[in-house]
Amino acid sequence: MIDNRVLDSATRDRSGCWSRGSTKRRGWPVTRHHSRAGRSWRGSGAIGLSLAVETKGSEVWITDITDEAVSVIRANLIGIGRPATSVRVVQGSWFDALPVELAGTLAVVVSNPPYVADDETLPPLVDQWEPRTALRSGPTGLEDLELIVDQAPRWLRRDGALVLEMAPHQTEAIADRAATYFAEVEIHNDLTGRARAVVARHRDTAWG
Repeated sequence: MIDNRVLDSATRDRSGCWSRGSTKRRGWPVTRHHSRAGRSWRGSGAIGLSLAVETKGSEVWITDITDEAVSVIRANLIGIGRPATSVRVVQGSWFDALPVELAGTLAVVVSNPPYVADDETLPPLVDQWEPRTALRSGPTGLEDLELIVDQAPRWLRRDGALVLEMAPHQTEAIADRAATYFAEVEIHNDLTGRARAVVARHRDTAWG
């Protein structure tokens, strides 16, 4: 379910996922023990709920900054069936919403946060329909991305990874920032060939 309380993921998706485990799927580790997913800033829970379905038996944490979005996420939770029993939906901003005991235990942090600058022009359909907090991060558009990069190392376990989606013109700056914390940093293109994601592996990674 998507309405005007949350971001339409077909237009832009704002998500974050934290997970931990040792099993690999399509070259990336996923969990069989705990998978924790967080979604902030008026999301519909799409990324976290997908993670719960794809990593059966995991524990997923989904967070959002607004009570309206939390209500939408909980409504969508009903539609995923049995994996819903492993999902926790809580209200809060990014890592602040997670229990402190999760620090240092997460295998993967995945996020598609707000990355539009305050003065950036958007198509009318997006600008008029989508919640502002789901789109705009601040004066540069990098504010949320930088916060996640800076805080993720504290929450990731030794073989953890960070996956972030952003605008093409932001990938180099975020990759450079991530390189101060992570041993391996890569920029990935989307299906249209545009640079859209930064993937960083923790310094103590032991992936094969």
